[in-house]
Amino acid sequence: MEEDIFIEQISTYRNGAVAIDNRGKLWGWGKNENYFQGFLDKNEDGLFKPTEIQALNALNMKAKKIANCWVHSLVLFEDDKGKDVLYSVGINNAKYLGVTDEQLGDAEAQKKKPFREIPSFKDTKIADFVVSERGSLVIIEAEGGKPADQLYVHT
Repeated sequence: MEEDIFIEQISTYRNGAVAIDNRGKLWGWGKNENYFQGFLDKNEDGLFKPTEIQALNALNMKAKKIANCWVHSLVLFEDDKGKDVLYSVGINNAKYLGVTDEQLGDAEAQKKKPFREIPSFKDTKIADFVVSERGSLVIIEAEGGKPADQLYVHT
């Protein structure tokens, strides 16, 4: 890494890690099991130093938050208009939050592009989220209402 680039956030699970640098770019290392890091190859032997995840960074959005497990990751980006854009990363082994099989395509198509925007959160301000191999939780910002109105669960 260059001297003026540093890690601001990191998420790890099992044999791999994903991080966000001070420019909002994504980095990964370790094994890319189930393509959860967003690299376009599986990296069976693992990467032994932080490596820029070029395919995701080519979306030209700023990464704000990352959470992952070995099955998939969620990445919150900010687009050029300042809007939140939530992406799911990985192949569809566990039925990703808000993304249908039709939107994903077959396993080979998913490996060529192992990430996609989650349409059910389009134009929604995301407050926080967590990921596990058995489910994900997303909290949206909402005015008024009850906390249950802000929580979206995927299991």
